[in-house]
Amino acid sequence: MSNTIQLGYINVSQNNIPEEFFTLIETEDTLENYYELLDCTTINIVRRRIGNRLFTFIVDDEGLLRAGCKFGALSPDCKDGLAGNLLIANQDLSELSSLTEEDFKYLKNNIGMAVSPDEEVEYILLINNSAFY
Repeated sequence: MSNTIQLGYINVSQNNIPEEFFTLIETEDTLENYYELLDCTTINIVRRRIGNRLFTFIVDDEGLLRAGCKFGALSPDCKDGLAGNLLIANQDLSELSSLTEEDFKYLKNNIGMAVSPDEEVEYILLINNSAFY
């Protein structure tokens, strides 16, 4: 039996509804489950700064290559972003660890609005541009 982990889940198909765009989920901590949640076949794990804290993002490694991709997270200057559905874990260099309720509230406070070229309002997580590494 696999372990479970509590993650922030950004669902870009719901990014016009802030309450459904970003949710806290408890899910199986398996690679197959990440593929299913992200709707992809390859993942990448990156660290990004939100405000003054670091978090671990599990992302579709080929998300930017997909036609019609939607961003789940953008830097405030809109120069850098993460495309597609996203999973967010607590910052830990050795392994993924669960988000706490406090972490989730902190992240929710960093949700912002963006307006797409067709003037549709969408919600995105704002990430600090300087933390892309």
